[in-house]
Amino acid sequence: MTAASTHIHWGINSSGYQVPNPVDGGNITQANWQDVIRDLAGYEARQASGAWHDPHASEVHELDHVHWFQGEIVRTWPTIETAITTHVLGATASRSRADAETAMNTYLTSQKRAWFNAYGVAPEPPAYAAGQAVLNGVITRIRTYATSKGWTASGTGGTGGTGGTGGTGGTGGTGGHHPPP
Repeated sequence: MTAASTHIHWGINSSGYQVPNPVDGGNITQANWQDVIRDLAGYEARQASGAWHDPHASEVHELDHVHWFQGEIVRTWPTIETAITTHVLGATASRSRADAETAMNTYLTSQKRAWFNAYGVAPEPPAYAAGQAVLNGVITRIRTYATSKGWTASGTGGTGGTGGTGGTGGTGGTGGHHPPP
């Protein structure tokens, strides 16, 4: 976990997905491991979590946005700062203090909008790529666990994927076998 992430409460809602736990007694089984991998592997292309996800991937995604915004703030601030410091409200004798404060607040609000518009919206693809890198680590852990259990990508050796029992060509579902993830 990074220093920035330890001080920020992201409010990541993990209620819409399951977090993979590839250990004995966990939620990764011979029947679901390939589907879980496929779901996790699709995060970047889908640009959304699926039925399976790891909240650390969402945290890394959001931190990517933070780093992008930090760079944009540094890049765009000098122009706005110059506009603010060189702005003249007019002769002070012609305005009351309240009018001058109102005019300055209006001007500062418009400059804040200009600043936000200058850097726009953080690009999503790099943030999803960063999150996918975390999920790729989870996929590796699932594959390692599956290998330790003797499960194969074809589903042979027992109950396989969505095809019911019998591994490849089994009964029911979609034929009992998925292409290797």
